[in-house]
Amino acid sequence: MQFVLQEMAGDECMTITAMGMGSGLDIAGIVNQLVAAERAPRQARIDQRESRAQAELSALGTLKSGLSKFQGTLEGFKDGSAFNSRLASSSHEDAVGVTAGSKAQAGQYSVRVDQLAQAHKVRTGDFDSASEVVNTDAGVITLTVGGEAVDIDIAAGSKLSDIRDAINQADAGVNATIVNVDGDDGTPVARLVLTATETGTANEISIQAGGELDRFDSANLYTLEEAQNAIIQVDGQQVTRSSNDIDDVIDGVTLSLQPGSEGVLASVRIDLDQEGVTEAVNSFIEAYNALHRQMRQLSHFNVDTGQRAALAGDSTIRSISSTLSMQLSQPLNDDPDSPFTGLMSIGIEYQRDGTLRLNETKFNEALAQDFDAVSDMFGGDDGLAARLDDALDQYSGRDGLLGTREDGVQSTLRRVEDDRMALDRYMERYEGRVRRQFTNLDMMVAQMQSTSDFLTGQLANLPFNNIGKR
Repeated sequence: MQFVLQEMAGDECMTITAMGMGSGLDIAGIVNQLVAAERAPRQARIDQRESRAQAELSALGTLKSGLSKFQGTLEGFKDGSAFNSRLASSSHEDAVGVTAGSKAQAGQYSVRVDQLAQAHKVRTGDFDSASEVVNTDAGVITLTVGGEAVDIDIAAGSKLSDIRDAINQADAGVNATIVNVDGDDGTPVARLVLTATETGTANEISIQAGGELDRFDSANLYTLEEAQNAIIQVDGQQVTRSSNDIDDVIDGVTLSLQPGSEGVLASVRIDLDQEGVTEAVNSFIEAYNALHRQMRQLSHFNVDTGQRAALAGDSTIRSISSTLSMQLSQPLNDDPDSPFTGLMSIGIEYQRDGTLRLNETKFNEALAQDFDAVSDMFGGDDGLAARLDDALDQYSGRDGLLGTREDGVQSTLRRVEDDRMALDRYMERYEGRVRRQFTNLDMMVAQMQSTSDFLTGQLANLPFNNIGKR
């Protein structure tokens, strides 16, 4: 039965319908259950597609990151820095410091310091104070250091401190300061002190100044420290340089002469850093092993439980693994006379699980036998590092296969979202259709119940039903 209440309010009519009154059925509950049953399998398929796509996208991102990290460890081998580490030592570090670059060759040298390089330092005569005005007319001071002359304009009415500032601002290779000291008669005076920024006799200070500024002319300056060059003996051979940091005597080596080192004889030693090289190769092996384990984890399939990793059976991950194995197993030296041909020959060995290990004894023997040959196997345009990097770029590069795969998965996720919205629209229409069908059923049952009640009443009032009552 369906009850309809109408209340007139102007031209509007309010209708309230109670469902299920005619049939006695819980129509709202039935509709909800039918809608849920219709949605469930469709929703499950969409959710499953989304879950698989999200897992694949995450796995591809993890793999791409792993490849990038591994390729990052190859840079030091490609540019040669992994094998260019040197150990430099001095028997008297406090007198002769030493650093060695990648071009330094192993060797030992005797270095004696005869003289340190020194910057030229001069001063003016006495002034009353830094604020004393030194000129009434404008003038020019020409300052020459190392053969480079700079004209410095001096404004009229300049104080001694203005002269100092003008020289410093001219960037002429001189630092100017004012010192306040006792004059010859004990009276406090101010003096302008000029110090060359570079040491050596080539950087002597020369000043030309006339008129009221002649107090700054070289003829009127006093020398505080003479300019001089550094003089050392390297294996008994004299070396003269303008600086106390000498980097052009022994290839790839910088000698730093310290204050007070005159007369010191130091033994300087340069060694190949085999320990550093071993550490670099171990880092390469650890990075490869981490990538290898990561790929196994991403492609794992458990036969017993049937559980599959996101990239189980994936052709891309198989291709990457095959590429790495091929590059690591190829010959790395075309020289028929070389004792080393591949990684195995220098102590880099495969383990049963596919990872690598370093036989350090064998590796150190290879370094001692031919350091450059081992270095060449890893570095250079045709070394292992360059080969691996180039081979992996087709997967991890900007336009690589993994990036293309990620774009494809993102497209799948967008289609999943479209399907989810389409399902919502379909279910809305489906619910409306089912609700209308049950509303009609409820009305039909109500009408049938009303007809039945009417017929029952009529039959009860027929004459033959009253015979027994007479």
